[in-house]
Amino acid sequence: MTSIADANQAREHDSDAQLVQALLASPRFCRLVATAAPEILDAMAGDGRLKRMVARYAGRHIQSRWVARAQQIAENQPGSLRMDTAVSALMVNLTVDFANQSLAGCARLSTSEKKALLTHWIEQLDTAGVGRALTAILQMVHGEGIHSNLLRDKLTAFWKATDVGELPDAIAVARERLLPLWEEALAITWSYPSKVVCLLAALPSLAGLALDLAARGLAPFNRLPPDMLADVIVALIRDLDTRSVGALVNQGTEIVRKLHAGSTLIGSPGKPELPHVIDSLTDAIFDTADQAALAAARNKAGVLTEALAEKRVERLERQPGWNANRLKANVKNVSRQVRAMERQVRCWEALSPDETLADTVAEGLADLDTGELADVCNRSIGLFTRVMNVRPELVSSLVRCFAEEIDTEALIDCLALAAPQPATDGGIGDLAAPLLHSLADKMEADPDSELAGAMRRLGRLMSA
Repeated sequence: MTSIADANQAREHDSDAQLVQALLASPRFCRLVATAAPEILDAMAGDGRLKRMVARYAGRHIQSRWVARAQQIAENQPGSLRMDTAVSALMVNLTVDFANQSLAGCARLSTSEKKALLTHWIEQLDTAGVGRALTAILQMVHGEGIHSNLLRDKLTAFWKATDVGELPDAIAVARERLLPLWEEALAITWSYPSKVVCLLAALPSLAGLALDLAARGLAPFNRLPPDMLADVIVALIRDLDTRSVGALVNQGTEIVRKLHAGSTLIGSPGKPELPHVIDSLTDAIFDTADQAALAAARNKAGVLTEALAEKRVERLERQPGWNANRLKANVKNVSRQVRAMERQVRCWEALSPDETLADTVAEGLADLDTGELADVCNRSIGLFTRVMNVRPELVSSLVRCFAEEIDTEALIDCLALAAPQPATDGGIGDLAAPLLHSLADKMEADPDSELAGAMRRLGRLMSA
């Protein structure tokens, strides 16, 4: 313990010596002494006439000597700026040390004294000086910047002096010690439930404040002309370093690939290790958790979600304008999705050979739930039927346009490939038979309907 204290004292002595040496070699410090010395001596002289005379003589003498020393250093030592920089660095370290000691002493002050001291600090804080210092630092970094060797040396010294191996043990010990303290702090805090409730009651106000700040922060952008706003956003996007983004994506995909490969290598044959570990972790969590309470919570959450959805539907029913706009937006979204699907299918057409295309489609269709697909089709047909009852020309126009744009030759070739399959094999016959029966029933029920006329026209075309 004594050796550690001696070492600390030696370091402090060396630091003080370096500070004194740097100050004596700094022109700025010499000018500071020349300015301050007469004032200090005059204040020390008091009211005595003789003392004041001696103080004025000594002040002028010190002032002239230190001004001359400052000029000599500035003329004869080109590195005086570096000495001033060294003084600045030492002053920063001393300021940090002084701040630590001051803050430790402030912790023992009363609340009113802390408030008064904090108010005094804020009043005396030279914010303009802080801004100028920050600007100077940014200009230095923007200019030559920091030499990589210096940064490397500093980081090397930091990591050599830091025993990272102590970190896990320190965290483990801190966990054992902090958890009881945390529990005790919670117990003490919750012994004043009204205060806790008051703190929690402040959360909505804080959330509202954050939303107000965000809204007011975005407001100036909305005051910009559209072209200027778009120009700013486009300029920001253009300034993105696409190579860095691409490199980040490459590194992420490589990590995923290596994680999958490594999990396969360290696991059993056909059983990657990562899913097994996650499954074991999940089992351990669920074994510890109250499954009945968890199931009840999920059920309640589902009921809550359903109730919110029901309220949303009721709100839309009460507001026909919103409901109509939502339907319009959804229909337009379907149109956009159809266009996106067309572009995607156009890309798929480039797949070759045909065996690769067939294998890819077969693998994708293996997971297709035909029941859900049929349910979607049934519901869509029901919606179109309702629309046709009110606006029959709309659907007819869509069907007519669709029929004009469809590639009939490709459709005939596709049906020709599917038609020879026996009905028992689930071919086109299984689909066509109930459809034809349904169409025949509708024709018998209403021989004069548009459907019956279309089917008679189709029959004439097929028999021609």
